[in-house]
Amino acid sequence: MSNKSLGGSCEVVQRWTVEDLNPDFLFEVTYNRDIETSARFSWPIPNMLNADGEPLVLHPCIAPKTEKDGSIFIDPSTGRKDYRFYFKNHKDNTAQGVKIDGTGCILFMSPSESKSRKIKEIIRSLGANIEGCSPQSIEDALEQIYLATGIGDRWNETKKTLGAKYDAFEDVEDQYFGRFLYKDEISSAVYLGGEGLFDGPAESDQLFHGGTFIIFPGKTIEDTRNIIAKYVPERKKETSGGAKHVAYDVFLTTRRLPDGTPIVPSLLKRQDEPNRRYYKPTASAGFSDYSPEIEAVERQWIAKIQGVFELYGYPRIKTKAVEELHVLRLEEGDRKPSQIFAIQKSFSGAASGNGTKEELYGLRYDHTVPLARYMAENSGSAAIILPFKTARIGPVWRNQEITRGQYREFIQADIDVVGDGYVPIEYDAEFPRIMCDVANELGIGSIELGISNRKITKGFFSSLGFDDELTEKIIRVIEKRDILGWQGIQAQLYNLFKTDKVLATRCLDFAMIKSSTSSFADEVLRLAKPNKLLEDGIEELMLVMDRLQDIQTGTVQADMSVVRDMNYYTGTVYEGRCKDSPTYPPIIVGGRYDNLVGHFMKESRPGVGASFEVTRAIDLMRDSKRLPLMSATPTKALIVYNSNAYAMHAEMIAHNLRATGSSIEIAYGAGSLEDKLHYARAKNIPNVAIITDVGQLEVINMADMARRLVPSNDWVPK
Repeated sequence: MSNKSLGGSCEVVQRWTVEDLNPDFLFEVTYNRDIETSARFSWPIPNMLNADGEPLVLHPCIAPKTEKDGSIFIDPSTGRKDYRFYFKNHKDNTAQGVKIDGTGCILFMSPSESKSRKIKEIIRSLGANIEGCSPQSIEDALEQIYLATGIGDRWNETKKTLGAKYDAFEDVEDQYFGRFLYKDEISSAVYLGGEGLFDGPAESDQLFHGGTFIIFPGKTIEDTRNIIAKYVPERKKETSGGAKHVAYDVFLTTRRLPDGTPIVPSLLKRQDEPNRRYYKPTASAGFSDYSPEIEAVERQWIAKIQGVFELYGYPRIKTKAVEELHVLRLEEGDRKPSQIFAIQKSFSGAASGNGTKEELYGLRYDHTVPLARYMAENSGSAAIILPFKTARIGPVWRNQEITRGQYREFIQADIDVVGDGYVPIEYDAEFPRIMCDVANELGIGSIELGISNRKITKGFFSSLGFDDELTEKIIRVIEKRDILGWQGIQAQLYNLFKTDKVLATRCLDFAMIKSSTSSFADEVLRLAKPNKLLEDGIEELMLVMDRLQDIQTGTVQADMSVVRDMNYYTGTVYEGRCKDSPTYPPIIVGGRYDNLVGHFMKESRPGVGASFEVTRAIDLMRDSKRLPLMSATPTKALIVYNSNAYAMHAEMIAHNLRATGSSIEIAYGAGSLEDKLHYARAKNIPNVAIITDVGQLEVINMADMARRLVPSNDWVPK
């Protein structure tokens, strides 16, 4: 529910939905059976489409139905455009579109017997009858009918709906052409006052002045209560119960109370204000809130991580949360189902001069696509100096299955170096060093950072004669090692290779190779025939391991079970885990890739990147009860006064203390001293300062409740 300004006017009216209606204001009505006030006249429109569903004649009044965003509506039942003849309703100046596939009718409201005869006479005089008429004859007839009868209230209907609604009487010449009355039907209604817009199942909001009635056709009060309770604005056509706005004067002439007596508005309860609806919050899987204590830890961690990144020359940039959806899907690869959170609402490109162009967006699922787009947009500018070294820290979103350490919204801290055609292998060793420093700075404890190389993985399985499809299947099995354990991996490999347990065992032996020295190379070559790809990968990994020999023994390991996303990384790959929780998902990931900006630029931009999983690391520390919580509040002192005369004095003291960098709260308003002390104790505020007189404070140390008098201009809380 919201306010909405009418076009070309300063008047602001209330916008109503079914959700805003109060069930306590419902009453029941039936149709009025008085022929002179409630009759309708129906003029069926013949089929004007060819076999392909296109108009037989082009005419300004004929156009396809459109969606709210201006795109052309496609009928899901036929797969075709829904062409309609558009005409004006003089009652409210709205455009009405009648179907021209042989199922549509134009309705004229409340024709008397004489006006009904006049309508028929005008239609026939223009050579238009119920079997056939041209678009131009319809337009001419509508104008003449308005001038001759004054009937300007008219709208569109379908034969299917009409046939279920009306009772014909003597002057109807066939099933649809002529006058009729609605069948008896009990409906429920709500009387709204004032001016407004009703957003019901109609394609556009319905404007009303001086009050209106919202009717639920064929629904009892009990039925309507359920509709209002279960209404969903995003699915209004499905959940509205067919609710529609009926103008004040039209409602009073066409509806009666169930006993047939006229409706007297002054005797009805009138709803003037929207009904408030309250929602019980439900947990959103994969999303979480943080208390002040945890939020303070996250804030401190991010500052420390950024500090380490900057020590190595990786300045932080900020990238937007949304990216073009089709690019995200290209980068994402063939994951099924997609992990991207798409933004269903499209943003019009009109503001940028693109007219009706629409661009669909999705939330970023990592920091890689934003970096690629940032580099492409700023290519050639002073913002990009190659090799480009940068950090990004912030939330990402993935629509993925929720498991331990895996969320739908989480914070990643990324660093990358991107070059022009070449990035030295030494960077592959620098990134593990940076991430080890981050872990030490955060006090996470001992970590084990496993390093492998995509060339080794592909080269090894290629030496066994495996194609890409089989290799990917083996990779997916090995990636489950944290969940299944090595025995579970062995069982799945046996199942994959059926009777050939020798090959399965060789794959398992390869994945279990782990070494803190270059001895891994001999173990790999013992299991496979050498090939160029394999040898190149071994050489690169040996160089990286040699560069990291000064790091504490056992921290960095050459680990062949590190087999991250085959479609993304092309060389070195990393996975870092906490040694105390070896089965917990990695808190450090990354590796080398061939071309970061491949979907944005022709030029090659290889690089190396690594990511620290901030949210996952915080939850790991919380689960293991090792997270040092920050104070629930930064407040150093609570200023308390016993008389309202001291309120301004309290604000002056607080202002002066805040100027020294101290966080200060004031206990405004009445309340006992005990209540204020309880508040300070609950929030772990270390000091309470009571104004006892101008220029004097009684300070209570909340740790031992010791009290002392101090000058108000000579005290700084500690």
